[in-house]
Amino acid sequence: MTSGNPDGLAEVMTEMRGYAEKLDAARTEAIAATMSVRSKDRILTVTVTGQGELKDIQFHSTDYAAMAPAQLSAVLVETINSARKELSEKIRGLFSPLENGGSALRSVLTGGSDLDRMVGPLRELLAPQAGTDTDDEEEWIDG
Repeated sequence: MTSGNPDGLAEVMTEMRGYAEKLDAARTEAIAATMSVRSKDRILTVTVTGQGELKDIQFHSTDYAAMAPAQLSAVLVETINSARKELSEKIRGLFSPLENGGSALRSVLTGGSDLDRMVGPLRELLAPQAGTDTDDEEEWIDG
């Protein structure tokens, strides 16, 4: 975006729309994502969803029946936590390409753009008005 480029704002808006579309696609994929993890002892597999819900527990044998309740509980908790962690990493990977997106928007919002230089004189013009009391500001606004 360059000074005097009337299409500068249009460029920023186009970039924002593109970024929003990519963000929406990543969000949709994250919500639909699932992760299945098999326990270390291979007796069960759990599946979790992108919304953090436990979707399925599949037992691969009846070996779990001989386990103490606390032992089975520990296997379930460990496997569920592992599935959630792996899914979290997968989802983070979906969004990581978008971390540096929206650079034109960020530039405008942080004042590092030509748009900021174009409105700078307007800000300077309005700066003296900022120190006045409310009645004076209303008079200035109303004419």
